[in-house]
Amino acid sequence: MKLNFIHIILRSIVYYRLNTLYQLLIIIFLSAIITGSLLTGSSVRSSLKKENENRLNGTGIVISSGPRFFPGSLATRLEKTSNERCEGILELKAWVRNFNTGESALNVQLWGVNNSFFNFNSQVPTISLEKGEVAINSLLANRIGLKMGDDIIIRTEALSDIPAGSPFAPEKDDFESLVLTVKHIVENDGLADFSLGINQVRPNNVFIPNEEFSPLFKEEANINRIIIKENTSTSVDNIKESLRLVLTPSDAGLSIRFSDASDQFEIISKRIFIGE
Repeated sequence: MKLNFIHIILRSIVYYRLNTLYQLLIIIFLSAIITGSLLTGSSVRSSLKKENENRLNGTGIVISSGPRFFPGSLATRLEKTSNERCEGILELKAWVRNFNTGESALNVQLWGVNNSFFNFNSQVPTISLEKGEVAINSLLANRIGLKMGDDIIIRTEALSDIPAGSPFAPEKDDFESLVLTVKHIVENDGLADFSLGINQVRPNNVFIPNEEFSPLFKEEANINRIIIKENTSTSVDNIKESLRLVLTPSDAGLSIRFSDASDQFEIISKRIFIGE
C-alpha cells in the first residue's frame, strides 16, 4: 500500500502520541508564561509611567543649571517672554532631624520654592509659607514622628558658586543648618511626592520658602531648576528661543569687559578670569 505524505504524518503522530502530547503541553505552558510576562511588564510599565508623571505635578519641561545656580528672576523673565507658566525652584539634598525627639532622616529631597509653586498645577493655592515655616510630606512626617507646629533641623551642603571639591573652592563649613517650624503636612500625592527624577521609591520631601536661602547666597535667593508647566501648545523650540533671548552672561555669574591693553573683549566670572 502506497501512503501519501499526510498519512505518514498522521501515523507518526499516532505512534508517538505520548511524546507529541507532552510537547504540545510544554508549548502551551511556555506560551502562557511568556504571554503573562509580557502583559505584566506592559501593565507595570504603564503603572510606573503614570506614577512618575503624577510626581511631576504638571511639569512638562525642566531647565537645569547643573551644579551651579541661576538668579531667581530668570524664571520670571522666561515666563514673560515665552508666555508659558514657569516656576524657579532650588533642588538640594538634605538631612532632617526632629528637634524634639532626635529622630532623623537622610537623603531628604529639599525644595526651595515660592508660594506660587503650590498652585503650579492647581487653580487654588493650598499652601502658603512664611519665613521660618516649612511644609513636609506625610511620608517624612510619619517616618520621624512630626506633626504641625513641631520644629525641625535641616542640614544641607554649603551653597557656593563653586561646587565643593572643585579646584580653587574656598575652605568653609561643608554644611548649612536651618531650624524651621512645620506649618503644613502635605497629603496630596502629586505635590507630596513631587520629583523631577524617575524613581519607584516615594521621596521624603521638604518645601522651604526661597527667601530662607537668601543669606546663604548673600544676595537674592538663587535657583537651579526652572520648571515649565505641561501644555499641549508648549513647544521646546519656543522655550529654547525664549531662553536665548532672556539669558544674559550675568545669569551665569559672568561679565564682559573691553581691555584697552589687549584691544579685546574679556569674559570674567565672579571667581576666575577666563582668557584666550
